[in-house]
Amino acid sequence: MVVAADPSPTSEQLAGIAAVLGVVDDPVYLTKDHSETRQRADLLAHIAAGIVAQLTRAEAGMDVDDRADLHWNADRAAGHPSIDLQITRLAWAHHAITRTRGPRQHPVADTVTTTLGTLVQVLENWTDHPDPMLADALLMLRGAADHLAGVLRTRPRPTVSPQTGGASALSGRTATP
Repeated sequence: MVVAADPSPTSEQLAGIAAVLGVVDDPVYLTKDHSETRQRADLLAHIAAGIVAQLTRAEAGMDVDDRADLHWNADRAAGHPSIDLQITRLAWAHHAITRTRGPRQHPVADTVTTTLGTLVQVLENWTDHPDPMLADALLMLRGAADHLAGVLRTRPRPTVSPQTGGASALSGRTATP
């Protein structure tokens, strides 16, 4: 029986990539005392964060359709079902907001984490013919999201967001201080 080699890069290879991208000051310190699997996960997470930051800058000035095509094509080229990648990205956003929230209730953070968790569940249970209860719940969720978006559109935008530095992933605009 022939066993295929693991196609995943080693932690040494990933440390080199992280160094080239400038996303990890000291990869050896970051990964010390961890298993090879955990080392790769740590380095990949740092590389992904660094790439997203660089991509955000590279996409500046692109319209929403161009960015959507860019990511759709990249996801397809990666050979992974696009919906799975979107679920993973939503989960990452959920984790980041959860860590940002702190120990006290926060109306925006709590709403975002609840909504992201719900969106993940909706995507994981995607069906073209939902049962009547699910169809009704989806309609109510869509209505609530539309209402919230309308309220947010009518409010003045903050100059700079403390979480994003002013960048808006949906609009592609960056607020200036």
